[in-house]
Amino acid sequence: MKVVDDLLMSCDQKVSTIVLMLDLSAAFDTVDQTKLLGILQDEIGIRGIALGWFKSFLLNRSQKVKIGDSCSRKENLDFGVPQGSVFNIYARSFPDKVKSVSFDIEGFADDHQLWKQFSPFFQMKALVKNLV
Repeated sequence: MKVVDDLLMSCDQKVSTIVLMLDLSAAFDTVDQTKLLGILQDEIGIRGIALGWFKSFLLNRSQKVKIGDSCSRKENLDFGVPQGSVFNIYARSFPDKVKSVSFDIEGFADDHQLWKQFSPFFQMKALVKNLV
């Protein structure tokens, strides 16, 4: 709703807007579990039993596939987290990185919308300097 509202306000003010829509495919599958545990401990301050719970939830995971009566062999999952779990903690610094280059951002987990409003007079700066 915020993105749509900002776009409508830009149109009313005759201001141009660049919109980037990001859907990070397979984002949950690529999380570095050790890095995530470091973020939980060093940046968020989770320790003791709570950190142990996260370790048991994230590390030493495996999967296998069953089709009919046949099963694949078990494969260890060295990267990734269950979808809908702690991915937001891992990706929480992403909005700050985007804001540092003057884009607004809204989103959740692996879907984000980035936008930048600019006067058409300054379109070269907005299109070249800020996007490159």
